[in-house]
Parts: sequence; structure tokens; C-alpha cells
Amino acid sequence: MFDKAIVQERLKKLEEQLVLLRELQQIPQEQFIANPRDHIYALHLLQTAIQAVIDIGTHLIVSLNLGRLEAYRDVARLLAQGKIIPEDPKP
Repeated sequence: MFDKAIVQERLKKLEEQLVLLRELQQIPQEQFIANPRDHIYALHLLQTAIQAVIDIGTHLIVSLNLGRLEAYRDVARLLAQGKIIPEDPKP
């Protein structure tokens, strides 16, 4: 069963991570490279953003009965097959 609240919660989390990543993007490259804490922080933000995308995709696949999900790599394929996202995204 599709739960709009779950998707909205994950989208909110994703947007929070993206805002923080954009803030990190403003750090001069030399300063970012010199600070291992920034690397760890960026990695964590990327991981949690990716997890939010996977969670949204998984919820859609299950609730819309788009197919059998065996691995995370199946998320994009099943969403594309279900016409939720384009099969060949444009750059």
C-alpha cells in the first residue's frame, strides 16, 4: 500500500542532505582536500541521500507492484520498466 507520508519523509531527508552537500560545495577545493572531516561528512551525506532515494524507489516498487526487488541495483531498472522514471535519463 502506497504511503504518501513515507515518501514525503524520505524526500524531506533527501532535500536536507542536498542542502548540506551544497554548503560543502562552497568550501574551496584546497581547504576541502586538506580537511579529512569534510571528506567524512561529505561521504555520510552522500550515503544518506542515496539511501533516501533507494528507500523511495523501494517503497514505490512494492506499493505499485512493479516487480521483484532482489538487490538495490534493481531499483532504477524496475522504476524505469514501470514508467516511473525515464529509462535513459538525459544528462
